[in-house]
Amino acid sequence: MKNLFLIPILFLSLGLNAQHYVRTKHNFGITASYNFIDNTRLHNSNHAIEQGKYFAIGLTRVWKGFLYPEIFFSQHRGIIPTTFASEFTPSAYQLNGLGTGITAKIDLFTFDTKKKNGYCFARVLNLIVGGDYVYNFDINSNQNLKTLNEANGKIGLGMYSCWGGSAKNHQSWTIHWEGYYKYGFTPFLNIQNYSTDGSAQSFEHSAIGVTLRLMYHKTYRFSEM
Repeated sequence: MKNLFLIPILFLSLGLNAQHYVRTKHNFGITASYNFIDNTRLHNSNHAIEQGKYFAIGLTRVWKGFLYPEIFFSQHRGIIPTTFASEFTPSAYQLNGLGTGITAKIDLFTFDTKKKNGYCFARVLNLIVGGDYVYNFDINSNQNLKTLNEANGKIGLGMYSCWGGSAKNHQSWTIHWEGYYKYGFTPFLNIQNYSTDGSAQSFEHSAIGVTLRLMYHKTYRFSEM
């Protein structure tokens, strides 16, 4: 009989110590991207003629479990493209922009499954497909250039970690790493009288880069339902 009285106390004690946290639909995140290969190419050409640098930082969230809409600030730094026939001499530029985009992340398989700090742990590899539209509002250069708004598409692979159990920090935070190839479908820059015959020329971007996506998910304690 004494053991029967101890059973409810045992379950109550376990419930107080093992707090079960569950994610809600409310979340937000910070995203940062960097292109370690950032090419400028002629319009409708796949041949890179100049290299530059690019970074972007913004806000994101997860929607429907696999879609990540975002808004961001971006900056390109590079050299104004030149050709042997052009009268322009090479000149550095800095191009700022505001953009919006969306990325779909489709989980493919898990790997590196193991026990870590008393919890089950695994990494998830996913396919990423997305695009963005950037309003280029400012360019710092000593040449007379016309900036254009650009549309880009991207494809690549991503990875994030997942945990077993329901510890609050495991449920609240997720870190995503993404590697991508980005292709500019529309020009970002136009130069009038570019060629010796007086014709204009437009330029597009293509790049290989990485994105860090840090997500925070609001949680609630299951016992408080």
